[in-house]
Amino acid sequence: MLSNAVGISSPNVILDDHMRASSHFTIDYQPAYGRFHGIRGGAWCAKTPDSKDDWLQVDLAETFQVSGVAT
Repeated sequence: MLSNAVGISSPNVILDDHMRASSHFTIDYQPAYGRFHGIRGGAWCAKTPDSKDDWLQVDLAETFQVSGVAT
């Protein structure tokens, strides 16, 4: 079992196309910009600000036991 971060802050570890979302506001808020400590864009933002059905998905490419999430 790993006790380290899985690398979501790095596009070299978790590729951009492994990050998906139900929607995004504009090109400046696409899913790959939803990285912790991201420096390329504003952030991920859903198309409709008050929607309760939007989601951001990250494919970790392996099975991990997730014990914490930083936002």
